[in-house]
Amino acid sequence: MITINFSRFGDGIFVSHVDVLRSLNRTFRRAGIDVAYSKGFNKHMSLKMTQPLPLGVADEDCYVTADIPDLSLSAKQCVALFNEFRPPFLEAKAAFVTEKNPSLAGRINASKYLLRSSDPSVSEKLKNFSPDYEVTVRTADGEKTVKGLIYETEVLPYGAEVTLAFGNVNLRIDSLCRSLNDGFGTDFALTEAVRISQLYRENGVTRTARELLEEICTQKYISE
Repeated sequence: MITINFSRFGDGIFVSHVDVLRSLNRTFRRAGIDVAYSKGFNKHMSLKMTQPLPLGVADEDCYVTADIPDLSLSAKQCVALFNEFRPPFLEAKAAFVTEKNPSLAGRINASKYLLRSSDPSVSEKLKNFSPDYEVTVRTADGEKTVKGLIYETEVLPYGAEVTLAFGNVNLRIDSLCRSLNDGFGTDFALTEAVRISQLYRENGVTRTARELLEEICTQKYISE
């Protein structure tokens, strides 16, 4: 197994999760990286990604795990080949070789985002923004208020960094942007939001997805 840590940017923020997966499929094929295929009638390349983001959000911390039974390439070679054959909106930053599937999609339960604003008074508007903030979200049955899904907040001169629930229990970043704009008079645009990192929170301890992989990997390469 090898897990590629990559970023999605530029026009890629408008590419759906399914189409990103298709792009990854083509990238691995063009690179000549021999990924295993599923069994059964409708065979497909064995690639596993973490949960998707809303369209319009850039992502600096994407992960895809590829099942490669006979991996003869080094982690560094995999990153180089990925970047040689990638589409222009994706770029590999690191790779981690593991004996088993790290199952990141089932473990990641939080994401950290950067929200940017051109409003010079944004920090003043957000002076009362805290993890206790109640977010109004839209559902099929109308609107409802949720609380306790914002884990950390930091107001910045140009916006804010926020850590939100992500995964099976999820607070969408577009819902937060909409709620902040309505509640505090900010002008956050979803296309200016960036996911900085995917996180695993347990018993008061927070670790990044990369730290989880470093604990179990047998080989790694980090280009940064």
